[in-house]
Amino acid sequence: MSKYFRALAASVIGAFAVVEFVFFSYGFSAFNATVFYFSLLLAFFLAIGFPQSGAKNRTLQFVLMGAIVALSACFTLFDNRGLDFLNGAVILFLMGILCLQRIGEERVAIGEKGFLKELLLGYILRPLLSIPDPFKEASELSKAKRNIADGTANSAPTRRSGLSTVVQIIIALAVGLPLLIVLTVLLASSDAVFADWLGDLIQFLDARFVTDVLFRLFLFVPVVPFVMSTIFSYKNKRFYSNNGGASGSTQAMLIPEVSAITILALVNALYLVFAVVQSVYMFGAWAGELPEGLTYAEYARSGFFELAFVSVINAIMILVSIRYTKRRERAGTTVRVLSMILIALSFVQLASAFRRMALYIEAYGLSEDRYLVSGFMILMGVLFILLAVREFFEKLPLFKSALLAGVLALLLINFSVPGYWIASHNIDRYLSGDLDMLDADYLMRNSSDSLLVLLEREDELREEEDDRIEKDLDQIDKFVSSRYIKEADDEDGLFGNRYSSYNKVIDTTWRSFNVSSYRVLMATEETRRD
Repeated sequence: MSKYFRALAASVIGAFAVVEFVFFSYGFSAFNATVFYFSLLLAFFLAIGFPQSGAKNRTLQFVLMGAIVALSACFTLFDNRGLDFLNGAVILFLMGILCLQRIGEERVAIGEKGFLKELLLGYILRPLLSIPDPFKEASELSKAKRNIADGTANSAPTRRSGLSTVVQIIIALAVGLPLLIVLTVLLASSDAVFADWLGDLIQFLDARFVTDVLFRLFLFVPVVPFVMSTIFSYKNKRFYSNNGGASGSTQAMLIPEVSAITILALVNALYLVFAVVQSVYMFGAWAGELPEGLTYAEYARSGFFELAFVSVINAIMILVSIRYTKRRERAGTTVRVLSMILIALSFVQLASAFRRMALYIEAYGLSEDRYLVSGFMILMGVLFILLAVREFFEKLPLFKSALLAGVLALLLINFSVPGYWIASHNIDRYLSGDLDMLDADYLMRNSSDSLLVLLEREDELREEEDDRIEKDLDQIDKFVSSRYIKEADDEDGLFGNRYSSYNKVIDTTWRSFNVSSYRVLMATEETRRD
């Protein structure tokens, strides 16, 4: 199959995936999303091909492919709803990097100048600027065939020899489909049994098939040109950034040494004062000695997100320092020392923020937001370590290292199954008396994984004889009976309104299949049998 027809087939697969799994999306965190991202990956490699042996960054490309596959599988394996959007955004980002590396290994190497610009421009321009390419290439292929016919036959080519394969198929369908209809009508007229069977088939198709197919075709037609444009832009190796990998490019403007030293010194002085203050009441908090009049909630909430934001600003400052300052002679050494001090003080701020979050969790238990934010702070610590290493080893590929660290962190969070750990942590602490109150209603709404833990430990919780917990557990039983095993009616529409996200998760179609949700179904059926 020629590259042109492979690209056409890839465009059809990609457009079909967009229509089928985006516009007809069923399932909140389910097989639907997994198949969608798998289809996009299949479409790209059908058009471009896999990295060949000896290709630059071949190992990296396979690592990116593995990360995309693993993150895509998370939609089916787990019910990590708080990560759905982030997972999807990261998958598309990794696909953009993978596609760019596959076609532009030499021109736009990952992390080099112009790479991010080319990557971001591609998301905007590729679906638009290559729309005419498939039609131009079809015309060129047709002309090439006519030229070959002229050279071999040594005479004027006939009309049939100049037709492309696609045009021949279209003509055949235009003639064959009406003929098929006429023959079907004649056969139905000649045999009553065939006519009766055909009538039932037409009635079935009219009710369940024809309308959906027509609607899908209606959406497919406007979508396919943009998908074709994207696929053909990669196939033809089009680039939209002028400075990607260009030789002899002008040197980046550097920040004057005195200015860099002044800014870093002022910031470090401020952070040093902050670190001294923190060392007093942060360690006091560890001993349970909060400032007078300050509760755990107030202490934990005060400034946590501000400190996290400061850490991000610090990372940006260090990156700018590495990229846009000279690191030679005495001034360069001074900048490097100040950057290392900034990294050390950033760890103090991260420690303070992490301790605040730990106190908040200790007082109120885990939640999905607290779980994910804790993971983000750990990732920030890893990034600061990479920045410190980069200060002494200039050949360290910082962007690539940070990218791999971020992807690995996201995979670890997904495969740790946050819902399971959140429910287990809160229930354990409630049963041990360390947590005054258990929000069972939140755990039910959080995910199928946390709901499964609730069902497995329901007997332990009922033994506590807590009226509030008993009420929540009764509500959970009613919810499970209504939504999973269909043995109770939701007369008031309570679960349809408050827990609408579950309506998609437990839908019975194949595309909404989710392992976590299925495990809840199996647990409820086993409980019913017992």
